[in-house]
Amino acid sequence: MTQEEIREQMKEAELESISPAGARKLGEIVRGLAGADGEKISIAIRLNGRPVFFTAGNETTPDNEAWIGWKQNVVERFRVPSLLLKLQFDGDNRRFLQERRVNGEQYTLAGGGFPICVRNAGQVGSIVVSGLTDEEDHMLCVNGLKGLKNCS
Repeated sequence: MTQEEIREQMKEAELESISPAGARKLGEIVRGLAGADGEKISIAIRLNGRPVFFTAGNETTPDNEAWIGWKQNVVERFRVPSLLLKLQFDGDNRRFLQERRVNGEQYTLAGGGFPICVRNAGQVGSIVVSGLTDEEDHMLCVNGLKGLKNCS
């Protein structure tokens, strides 16, 4: 996956609007898209700085929730998908932490965090998936947002 592809996905995933009920529907869409892998993932959605959806499959651990926090911090601070930053820094977490002057206990480079953007409003939240590979987590976010957009 390239940085250009991720930027295009951001455009394709932009919503007309989203409410807390829509965010919960988004979470359910992502869980459904995961299929059998749904038991291996955790999903968290925040809108306007507050949690509105969280679920953890039976095969997850507390580490999944920690990864969600780190990815969520990246998305909400830098306002881009976490996989995009990972690609920009060639996966070099140490360089990322130093150049962006962030705490390694709160941020990390890993795919699976994606901004929730609304047309004419910008970023209003984030969706984060943890439990699969970086690209698989990322694509669940992208496809979930596209699925929600198609439901509207």
